[in-house]
Amino acid sequence: MMRRREFLKPLGVSMAATAVGLDRLFSRQLFSEKGQTAGSPFFEKTSVFLPDQGFGVRLPGLLVTSGGPVLAVCQRRKGAMIDYGHDTDILVQRSVDDGRTWGQQKPLFSEKGTFCLTGPIVEDRVTKTVFVAFWKLPTTAPHDLKYFPTYAKTDGRFWLVKSTDQGRTWAEAIPVKARPNPAGWVGWSNNSVHGIQLTTGPHKGRLLIPGFLYKEGEEGQIPGVRGGVLFSDDHGSSWEVGGFLPAGSDEVTLAETSSGGVYANYRKNKPYNNAWRFHAWSNDGGENFSQQDSQPKDLPTPRCHGGLVRYASGKNGAGNTLLFSHPAGPRRSRVTVRASYDDGRTWPLAKRIDDGPSGYSDLAVTADKTILCVHEDSLDWPEDKLAAWYDSLTGYDYATSRRRWCEKISIARFNLEWLKESSAT
Repeated sequence: MMRRREFLKPLGVSMAATAVGLDRLFSRQLFSEKGQTAGSPFFEKTSVFLPDQGFGVRLPGLLVTSGGPVLAVCQRRKGAMIDYGHDTDILVQRSVDDGRTWGQQKPLFSEKGTFCLTGPIVEDRVTKTVFVAFWKLPTTAPHDLKYFPTYAKTDGRFWLVKSTDQGRTWAEAIPVKARPNPAGWVGWSNNSVHGIQLTTGPHKGRLLIPGFLYKEGEEGQIPGVRGGVLFSDDHGSSWEVGGFLPAGSDEVTLAETSSGGVYANYRKNKPYNNAWRFHAWSNDGGENFSQQDSQPKDLPTPRCHGGLVRYASGKNGAGNTLLFSHPAGPRRSRVTVRASYDDGRTWPLAKRIDDGPSGYSDLAVTADKTILCVHEDSLDWPEDKLAAWYDSLTGYDYATSRRRWCEKISIARFNLEWLKESSAT
């Protein structure tokens, strides 16, 4: 039996703890919980992960478990905020009241000399097991993307931390080596967001998570590197590489379609990107993708990750709506949630959650149909406190300019009625 860890001691982050209390007290809130009634529009927002001296937080993921508790995960970057070259941890937070309040941010994984990248969080709803994926590279690696080919050839694993009690306790991390697909692509977990489990069709019960894929000789921003999926048909015991996406594809987010297919919405990097998102569909459980590189012209976005979730509004999931979150721009700002009623082909409904700087995000829906959007956000600290935090970090990107879009991680709670009310960006 695996040894389990019970997290009892909070992190020693007094400034962050104080800031959590102040932020919750003064959080931007359009409708209080006391004034909320069934069917009436409501919106509220609070912080879920905060930085402190010498560390910051990035790469959020979000999951509403089958038992009800909400789990949020992220990456804690120590000493610097650049994408490589320093120690990082994987953090988790848990809410038992549909995301209204949160406990202490707690470490799931920490290893000296390692840069860990938060991967997707996913639950097998048959076994009630939650998995948090991540992969890691040495802090001596000169660059994250440029290291991908070396990683694929020398390691290529990812790690899973699992919980069987709705996130109260967690097992030790275990390494996983995904089986290559028939076309010869290898793969490991992609960045942040959440995975899915198919609920209907011939692949019912299949777990899917976004993946980074590699095949030597293939075209890409970094030759051989693409976005794609990994899947498991045995409740997360073993994993296989699934479908790959076109050249330039990078971070991927997934949802099940109304017919039991898989919808992939993905980012592209230079020189393949433009001002829009890209998407593709799979009719075989994520093993292959069709209609690749088509673009919904109502999803303008900077180069950034986004969140995606299926909002099941009818009995047994009938009348499905897809929701997508992303910064609408300019640059990484104005986080916006959009709705699609045709499995992602068009996105006619849109509403801003925040007008300020914002970055990566993820979405989830609670049992009572409250929509949750976790996203990278800017701090509202006094200037002297904000300056002291920036001064505690090293690395060229933060030393020369402030990146306001990833100073903390916030969560917004709202309902579909609020999203539809005056839905204009």
